[in-house]
Amino acid sequence: MEQINQFTDKFFRRTGFKVHEFTSNYSEHKDKKFLKDLYYRFNNESDLSLLIKNIKNSLELYGSLENLFKQNYSDTHENILSYLQSFKTFRLVSRNSCDLKFAVELTKKLKKFDSSDPVKYDFALCHLGIEGEI
Repeated sequence: MEQINQFTDKFFRRTGFKVHEFTSNYSEHKDKKFLKDLYYRFNNESDLSLLIKNIKNSLELYGSLENLFKQNYSDTHENILSYLQSFKTFRLVSRNSCDLKFAVELTKKLKKFDSSDPVKYDFALCHLGIEGEI
């Protein structure tokens, strides 16, 4: 818990405590310097830059993360679990069966995040599978 608090404190300070403004106006060329040496566990400044760029793109496309989140929401849902399920699968693989084609498709998508080491995300994704989240 202390590590994540240290990370978020550094990030907030580097953005001048204006995370939304920083994200909305983020330019990798101009702003990546603020992320230098900022990492949490196995995610580094490049991963954080990619996350911020994706959030910025989502804000531009949907106006807010809430609007993106509500894309698949319906008042008929009993609770938000199915809603969260559709939101978290927004990114990656369309196949339902976990086979070789799934692995190839997933690796191809993950190459967009890190072309030199797309399988570095296996640990995080594996835990989601173990926990029954995906």
